[in-house]
Amino acid sequence: MSAKRGLDLLEAGVLLLLLSPSLLTLALMIRWRLGFPVWFRQMCPDLNRRPFELVKYCSMLNDYDANRELLPSHLRLTSFGRWLRATRLDELHELWNVLRGI
Repeated sequence: MSAKRGLDLLEAGVLLLLLSPSLLTLALMIRWRLGFPVWFRQMCPDLNRRPFELVKYCSMLNDYDANRELLPSHLRLTSFGRWLRATRLDELHELWNVLRGI
């Protein structure tokens, strides 16, 4: 393991421990305000173009139309979701991706 990777693991681990009460509170707020699921998962390429699963907090509702298709993003984004994105709190969970080596 390189020194940079070791430092990344240490920093992400310490931050996750320190922020865990806030992360739990945020997850409960998302569950209460936006419903289920709390986490958004998406396949993305890494620096070497290998696919990995990106995990973030949800910031939109999962509302569907009569044809069972997701509504457009602008209709699913609430004021709470806009606040999550503006403060970048929806991306705090990405510390977990650092621990996973992504």
